[in-house]
Amino acid sequence: MMTGARHRLIAALAGIILSSASCTDESTAPQAATREEAGPHTPTLETLLTCRVTIAEAEFQCAPSTASAASTQRTNLIVGGQNQFVRLESAQPVIDGGLFSADVTIQNLTLQPFGTADGSVAEGAGVRVFFVDEPNNGVVVSNSDGTAPFLSSGPARYYEYNGALLGDDDILTPGEVSGAKTWVFALNGATEFVFSILIRTTVPDPRSSTVHLTRLEQGEHHGCAEGGDGKLYCWGRNQFGQLGNDTFDDRSTPVAVVAPAGVTLSNLVSGPNHSCAQGSDGNAYCWGWNFFGQLGNNTNTDYKTPVAVQQPTGVKLSTLRAGSVFTCALGDNGKVYCWGSNANGQLGDGTTTQRNLPAEVLAPAGVTFTNLAAGMRHTCASGSDGKTYCWGDNEYSQLGDGSTTHRLLPVVVAGTRQP
Repeated sequence: MMTGARHRLIAALAGIILSSASCTDESTAPQAATREEAGPHTPTLETLLTCRVTIAEAEFQCAPSTASAASTQRTNLIVGGQNQFVRLESAQPVIDGGLFSADVTIQNLTLQPFGTADGSVAEGAGVRVFFVDEPNNGVVVSNSDGTAPFLSSGPARYYEYNGALLGDDDILTPGEVSGAKTWVFALNGATEFVFSILIRTTVPDPRSSTVHLTRLEQGEHHGCAEGGDGKLYCWGRNQFGQLGNDTFDDRSTPVAVVAPAGVTLSNLVSGPNHSCAQGSDGNAYCWGWNFFGQLGNNTNTDYKTPVAVQQPTGVKLSTLRAGSVFTCALGDNGKVYCWGSNANGQLGDGTTTQRNLPAEVLAPAGVTFTNLAAGMRHTCASGSDGKTYCWGDNEYSQLGDGSTTHRLLPVVVAGTRQP
């Protein structure tokens, strides 16, 4: 028999996408999904599930609510299979002294972050799991996080996944699995019980979060781009913080780089595992892998948000270029500066010494450089004398000087001359 709460819920859910879930399936990659607005400027994702617990087998399984499936023309159900939008997973349940408990996680299988209205600022409620129908057979939810109304229904108990349970940014990003929360039920002698839950969370409004991306830059396993909204976005692998979003979590969709307060970043460049950009405050910023000092801040610490390059005294750096594990830039004094790995002389300072701070490239007397370019382990630039210069790794003659000798100082590319 359906309760009044469920009748009201099903009516309210008409037109909202529903999906199936399993507590035992393996994690999968996120998939595209569309959503409806539950109210003005407050898009939500809501999924109604029916869960069954069998004490003898210590099983905790959830499936799509068949009642809701019959009530709406817009469902996306895979009965008995993987939930396309959100899924629950529980560790092996524990039965002790009349209490049934299970550590339950939530995985986001959509292409939208959960628990945020704008994609970057976390909503306090995070992801809530409401008990639409309380457990039957006298079983009681004994440790819920509270009660609250949802949709047009009255108050219901819920478990709340928020804060650190949703990752370092307090947001459950696409593909991410939450931390576990322990659900506890007082059995009161029951050997099995059934309940229905509604998983509900705020997601960004697709109309307001759509961003046109330009100036695409690709690293080894990550990509970055400049957004039409004035922000930088990155995606992919993030083990060194190369996405710049204040986490070390991989992202399957673009996430905003956390720029310093009041600073707009532009002129983006990316190496294999680090990225750099020009700040509107006149500073150069880098983030990601820093083992060789390629971020230029006088450390070898990886940074998961942009950190200012320590520019030479009185010099402003621009036209950033990222090599494999080094970075170069043009100074407003007409000189070129490089920092990071220097094993092949790619910093052009006459040594093979690693530099954690920008070091001046020793240009030929009277020559200034423009049109800077960085390869994996070598660098090139246009000289004010009309010649092209390169320095660094030359194993495959990439310096163009007619040799395969590494060069610690800029050498002229053969055949170049003043026009």
